[in-house]
Amino acid sequence: MELLHVTIKDFLGIKNASLDFEGRGLFSIQGVNGAGKTSILEAVYYALFEKSLRFSGNSKSELVNVYSQDGVAVIEAVFRKNDRTIITIKRFIGKNSRYMRYDYENGTSLEFTKNEEIRSEIEHLGFFPQNFRYSVILPQGGASR
Repeated sequence: MELLHVTIKDFLGIKNASLDFEGRGLFSIQGVNGAGKTSILEAVYYALFEKSLRFSGNSKSELVNVYSQDGVAVIEAVFRKNDRTIITIKRFIGKNSRYMRYDYENGTSLEFTKNEEIRSEIEHLGFFPQNFRYSVILPQGGASR
């Protein structure tokens, strides 16, 4: 499965970001300290698993940007499966809303709105929090090991 696009609004230190990864294959996110690299990965992780990589506890308000006008963060991650099916996962933090949609090449779609259904579908696709953590995020200093 390939990450095509991620849109982030009012999540952590990111006010608005729209990132296109389509056709890039293997890529890295680089930048100076504090630029938001980890926040981008955190947003994709949150879209998939509705939990934080770095913050524990039940308070999701700490994930919403302090300058948010409406107190709601929005993350939309778009993936391609098997070059034919587009999967969109959208989470609203601070509004307790979410959905996951499959758009098939024949024009039909299938949508899920319950957290249990979305979690089950994501696991069915082979995504698990531990796998994501160890295969996508390289800890600081990890490249030199």
